[in-house]
This record gives sequence, structure tokens and C-alpha cells, in this order.
Amino acid sequence: MLMLCLLLGASAAAQHGVVDDPTEQPLLRIIANDFVLPGKLAKIASWAREAGVRMESVSVETAPGEPQDWLVGADLVILDTPRRIDLAMVQERMGAALNRTDVPWIRVGGGPPTFDHLAPDHARRLIAYYANGGETNLRRMLTYVRHWHDGRDVASLPPAIPLPKSGFYHPEAAESFATLEAYLNWGASR
Repeated sequence: MLMLCLLLGASAAAQHGVVDDPTEQPLLRIIANDFVLPGKLAKIASWAREAGVRMESVSVETAPGEPQDWLVGADLVILDTPRRIDLAMVQERMGAALNRTDVPWIRVGGGPPTFDHLAPDHARRLIAYYANGGETNLRRMLTYVRHWHDGRDVASLPPAIPLPKSGFYHPEAAESFATLEAYLNWGASR
């Protein structure tokens, strides 16, 4: 009976694209400076595991090794540079390595987003998910990465939900709040 349960569980996992072997999972590496909060990266890593994606983060300020080493083995690199000063710091450390790599990468924040070694349609979708943020968009991005890596259809995946022009944010909430009242009601219900 136990063997039957294990076989059925493995079959269900295979049908849903979940791969237990980490070496067969795509590797997403987020490169940033210390301004990007560890809590954000930890949440993305948790959601990545659920999506069958390995996620590693690198701080250009504290990571050992050379920038070209931080690209090795990655299927996709995200340069998370929220402010212009963050962009300048990451570019200073990563510039030459990015010019010599063929690893697909996107850069979000600190100026207009950019990318290399990705088809423009893939880059735009990935940038939209990451730039708009929030749990829903980041989970969608990870699903996209998984499908893209596995050669599965990505056209049918839902697009990013646009980030509101203004609102209230809390790191524990799945999305931002359009009004103070909605934010306070959410806080009261916790």
C-alpha cells in the first residue's frame, strides 16, 4: 500500500511539472546590493521552491568570488537595482562579466529595464512580473521561468498585474492596497 501511494504521488508530481531533483530545475539567480531586503529574497526563494525553480541570491557587496562566477550555472539572472545608486553599484561590479556572458539576464529598477540573451517577448514578460512585484506577479514569474526552461507553452500564462500608481504596501500582504481604509481593514483582520 505504501509503495502504491509513493508511485501515485510521483506520478501526480510529474504531471504537474514538479521535479524533486534540483539539478533538473531551472536556476534563477538574483543579483543585487544590500539595499534589497533579505526578507524579499527569502520569500521569492520559498515561492521558487514551490514552483520547482532553484533560486539563489548574490549581494555584490558581500559575495565571495568574482562577478563572472556569480553567473555560472544560472538559467536566468535578475539584476535587482531599485534606485539609481543601486544600479550604479551593481553595474560597476557586474558590467564586464555581463558583457562576456551568454546567460540570459534582465535588469529591473534604477532606470529603464534592460535585458540580454533573451527573446524580447520573454524579457518583457519577465520584466513586467518582477517590476510590478507582489506575491501574485512573482509567483507568475516563477511559473513562467519553469515553463520557459522546460520548453512548455508560456503564451497561455496570465500576464503581470500592473502595479497601482499609488497605494499602501505591507510585506505580509499578497498585493498592495488602493486605499488607507483597505489597508487598515486588512491590518485589523490579521
